[in-house]
Amino acid sequence: MVQISKSKCVCCHRCALFCPVAAIRSGRDGASWIDEAICVECGVCVRNGCLSGAIRRRRSPWPRSVRALFSDPVTKHRSTGVPGRGTAESKTNDVTNRIQPGQVGLNVELGRPGVGTSFHQVQQVTRRMAKAGAGFEEQNPLTHLMSDRRRGVFPRELWPERVLSVVVEASLPLEELAGVLKELRAVERKIGTVFSVSVYCRWADRRRMLALVDRRRLLPQAKVNVGLGRARRQR
Repeated sequence: MVQISKSKCVCCHRCALFCPVAAIRSGRDGASWIDEAICVECGVCVRNGCLSGAIRRRRSPWPRSVRALFSDPVTKHRSTGVPGRGTAESKTNDVTNRIQPGQVGLNVELGRPGVGTSFHQVQQVTRRMAKAGAGFEEQNPLTHLMSDRRRGVFPRELWPERVLSVVVEASLPLEELAGVLKELRAVERKIGTVFSVSVYCRWADRRRMLALVDRRRLLPQAKVNVGLGRARRQR
């Protein structure tokens, strides 16, 4: 948890300017304090926001500890051994070739600075994706927290935990893309946060993919990712 020492706080309120979720408030005495219910433990105020050393951080117990895992970019995940919310190839396919011909990759990013998201909101998306046939990426740290990957469900104790943002990574056959996009359209009006959707495929499948996206009346913004990774040896 992140806390502010009243004895060291000089009431400059500089830290509040750095908080991406507006969790730092001012008390009647002028000293700053942190609303723990809103704080996502991103560490921005610890690294940049205090000149008097009044902000301190200690390890949070489970399940609150997941907040830093998905909000602080320098925190490493035990499940993957790397920092960050997704995999290194979140939008490219150069090294692992995990998206094969006839398949599409799907990334759904929930939350933004100033908004954030909760695991209950994330589950509203992952359950609909699973229902439509999406398979979640094994190396994504979010997948490791699911209690049932086939249904896209998280343990109930995680539902109230808030994070800055998460990236859901999945893959599915190209012909099932329309069903997933339909489910995401349905949850868009019910979820209490913002999310963006990225769809990627092999170059040869681009026309079929764009036709499906256009059919759902979505505005496609094309992007070609050319990575410089070391390709794995094919056996």
